[in-house]
Amino acid sequence: MIQLRTILALVVLSLSGLAQVQPRNDLRMLLVAQDPENPQVPIQSVATERTYELCRERKAAFEGLLRAYFTNVTVVNSADYTVALSEAADVTLFDALPPVLVPGERGRDPETGAMLWRPDGFLPADFSHAALTISHVSPRLGESLGTKHDWL
Repeated sequence: MIQLRTILALVVLSLSGLAQVQPRNDLRMLLVAQDPENPQVPIQSVATERTYELCRERKAAFEGLLRAYFTNVTVVNSADYTVALSEAADVTLFDALPPVLVPGERGRDPETGAMLWRPDGFLPADFSHAALTISHVSPRLGESLGTKHDWL
């Protein structure tokens, strides 16, 4: 019995060294998040109440995750985002679409009758900051900048 206790104690002590908390990174992180009071649901026609509930929870969940790994985290609602915020951050995470800067074009050319389609522009053409996009935000945010997201 004493040998078993000794072995268990050694195992616990050796594993405790593996579970040490990693130091948090000092990168300045900016999270552009959904407003919990007005969530952006990608496909509203098939959304359920649970969809809206999950969208409302995303901001706090992502903020908690970022604060666990980074010392400097700023969180803004997407409606309050400006490019100046990305200039002050090392990395911007977009989990929601910011306001439209340049409205897209849809319709027909009055002279040729050709279909016109230009996506909404959410970021300026010269945007050059480190950014990660999450989920349905990716293609919408990047299309006007020329990125290709052909996953459908």
